[in-house]
Parts: sequence; C-alpha cells; structure tokens
Amino acid sequence: MALTSSGEISFADLNQELGNDAGTEIDFETAAQTLGVSFQTNGSDPIEFDEFYGLSQGRVAVTIKYIRLNDAGEITIGGWNTDEMIFCAEASITGLSDYNDDNITYTLLSTSDFNEDGTISNGDIIYNLNTGTSVSPAAGIAGGYVVETTQNVMFQINSSGVVSNLINFRAPQLPTKPTTSAVSSTRIDVTIPSTNTVVTRTFKIQRAVDTGGGFGSYSDLATIVPSASGSTTNTSVSTTYQDTSVSAGNSYKYQVRGQNNFTNSNFSTPSDSVTAPAGTSISSSPTSELIILGSNSTTIGPPAQSGLLTVSITNRGSNTVAIARTQNTSGAFTVAYSTSGDPGTSGTANGGSGFGTGTGGSPLSSDTIYIRTQFNEGGKNVSEGPTNNTVDVTCNGVTLNINVSCRITNF
Repeated sequence: MALTSSGEISFADLNQELGNDAGTEIDFETAAQTLGVSFQTNGSDPIEFDEFYGLSQGRVAVTIKYIRLNDAGEITIGGWNTDEMIFCAEASITGLSDYNDDNITYTLLSTSDFNEDGTISNGDIIYNLNTGTSVSPAAGIAGGYVVETTQNVMFQINSSGVVSNLINFRAPQLPTKPTTSAVSSTRIDVTIPSTNTVVTRTFKIQRAVDTGGGFGSYSDLATIVPSASGSTTNTSVSTTYQDTSVSAGNSYKYQVRGQNNFTNSNFSTPSDSVTAPAGTSISSSPTSELIILGSNSTTIGPPAQSGLLTVSITNRGSNTVAIARTQNTSGAFTVAYSTSGDPGTSGTANGGSGFGTGTGGSPLSSDTIYIRTQFNEGGKNVSEGPTNNTVDVTCNGVTLNINVSCRITNF
C-alpha cells in the first residue's frame, strides 16, 4: 500500500511500507534509497518528508554479486559457469579453475539493484534503481550465473535484465536418509542416495553406536566429498562411504548434512539401525591329516589318499570360498572337494571336483565343504618326510591352513 499523498508521514508509516515492524529503528537514507527519493549526502539536496508522498515499495532492494575478469588487459564481466555452482553459492572466486592463471585476474563485484515485484522469480526484471528503466549492471552476462545475497538465490540474467534458470537456494540441500549395508564384521557401507548436490561442497557424516546398552549420542565420523557436485545437473547424486571402524556385534546409526562455505544444511533423517555381523571363522574336522605312501625299491605304488576333511564356515554371509593347496614335497599333492558330500576316492562322488589344485577362478558358495587329498610320489623311490603340505581354505579375508603330512616309505 502506497504512502499517503498528503498530510503527515511518520516513521511508523515508513516502516510499514518497507515491511518492518512499526517501532523498528530506521535509517532515513536507506528508506529514501529504497523508495526512490533522490538526495545528496553532502547536504545540498536533503531528504524531505513530503518527497515520500504517494511512494510505494513496488520494487524490492536486492544485492547481486558477479565477476569482473581482466584477461591480459581485456576487461569483461561474467558470472559463474554451470559447473561452478558451489563457488557461486559461496559468492567466491577463490579456487576457480583458472583463478591463479598469470594472465587472468578476477574481481568480485557487487551491485545494489531492485527487483520489480518482490520475490525474485523467472521472468522478473532486475532494475538498477527503484524507478526508471535502467537495468542492473550485471545484466547481459552470457551463460553465467549471478548470486543474490538478500534472498539467497542464483540465476542467469540477460541484457534486458530478465531473470531465467532460477536456483532458489544457496544452502546445501538436505541429504536423503542414508541407507546401510553390513559388508563384514569390520565394514559397513553408508550410502547417501539421490541427493541434490548442486551447491554441496562436502558431506559431514555422524554416527551413533549401541554396544548393548542403547544408542549413545551422535559424534563426527567423517567429512567426505560427494561423488559428483557443483554442476546444475547434479540434482540426484548417490555417494557411498565405507565405515571400516566398526566392531562385530555393535549396532550403528548414521546421519548426514551437506556443507559449503556459505552455510550448512540440517542433518538428515538418521539411517535405520545396522549391526556389524560377527567375523567369519573356518574350522576343519579333523584338524589335520596324514598320508603315508609306501612302495618297494623299484616299483612306484598307486597314489595314497587322506581321510575325509569336513570344513565349516561360520558367518560366511554372501562371501565365497576359495580352496587351494600348498605343496612342500616332491611328487604330486592334489585336492578334491564337494559341497554335497564326500567326494570319495575317485574325487568325483557327490558332484566332486576331481583331484586338482583347487577352485581357481570358480569359488564356492557353501558353509560346508567336503575335502579329500591325494599324494603321489611321482617316480621318487627314496624315503621322504613326513613333510607338511596344506589345504588352504579362504573366505572373507580369513584363511585356514589344514596340514596334511605326507610321508614316503620305501622298503
């Protein structure tokens, strides 16, 4: 509503027109500038109350920051590129890709302008003054973004002062509720899914721990960089962090906030509780085996075999199992295995693998594995051993070496 066109104008009237509480302390010069009253600070053209008659704050004061670039003496004005939105949100030029180029100098500029109708939106015109048709000196920046630091928005502005491609925030957007995956007893993966990271410089991750008596308070865990950020296209970005400081049996919750040098977001909704599983363990029954190969002095006997080894894997999870063998004797030490039952003396019973060197590139997905070993002196007719060969069973970074003592007796 416009100020009265006659009679008395009070400071309360000015405050009301400017959108302030009636009793707010007012700067007369700021009020004059906002409402388009001309004056001189040297007193040659003082401000009179009757100059406010009929005026209305149809235009709203805004502050726009943009860039002046000096490239070896060639002066241009510009904005931040579409992949420099973090710097734009921070109203910063430090760290731009060619900021330290010997031939290029950046200067951060600021202009006090007016938006035609209050809240900045696409299609609005940014004027340089409260009255008249002169547009902002930032108008006409080709392709770049400017930042407005009163309403805290970013936009492009053409040579006619028209706003387009408005981004109505400078603050990092609230991260989506984290999801978690308990990979092992010592690792939980924390994913921040589908989050707008256009102006997010970093994520701060906090963690709460329950060791059996309930969850404690959240504490800082890590500060990480999003998998992608700073571009106008980074509106749905997922980022994963590996927490390798967990302990088996403990439960954890995680919350995340976005950060940049302007401000931070609130913390996200906490993740659901996730428990680090107990560690993988491997055992064998029996725990070792003995193979005795005997022959006469001239005739090489048939291969000798161990008894059945039953291997059990506890807390395997989704991990696979690899089997190999380590040979420390002459001759041939081989291994057969099955996930269904005893592979027998042939090595192929119950779907057995046959005797060979191990699983190679085809690991197993089973909690129980049945193993037999075989030893052949391979033409050697002198006594040897006993020497320990081993069957090596590996799962989730844990390896069990099962000793198989091989001995050759020639008599």
